[in-house]
Amino acid sequence: MAEDDTQSPEISARSDASHEHDCPFLSVDGTTWTDLTAVQRDCLEIVSRRENDANPVDEPEILRTLERRSPVAKQTHRYADLMVLVGRVLLSRRVRHTERTSEYRLTDEGRALLLQRAERLAEICGIRTVEAEPATETVARDGGKNG
Repeated sequence: MAEDDTQSPEISARSDASHEHDCPFLSVDGTTWTDLTAVQRDCLEIVSRRENDANPVDEPEILRTLERRSPVAKQTHRYADLMVLVGRVLLSRRVRHTERTSEYRLTDEGRALLLQRAERLAEICGIRTVEAEPATETVARDGGKNG
């Protein structure tokens, strides 16, 4: 009997994962959605969601959210996952020395990877997507606060 490792949050080979030929977008270092672990993908989603809600995206908040979602992942691995995403240029990191923490932001590559995944899932589910102008995307992301 084959071993079923799809339950592990660290495994990227999941049934809902994109296939290489379905991933035209590559990040700066060539990262595709399936190159990331489930926890790394969750980190991208958490950062994006918190940015969209205009909430702080600091390390403790990301780790707390991950812990609520996936209590089996170890704290040390979670920090390492954030560093992998920074190394792959999907997140940027700014150290806040006075607060002894780091703040994370999606890079353009990280946002594009999430958008590509969302579009693929929308297509699979039969949901039509509309191409938006870059200014519209910014307004939507910022909730109209900057314009």
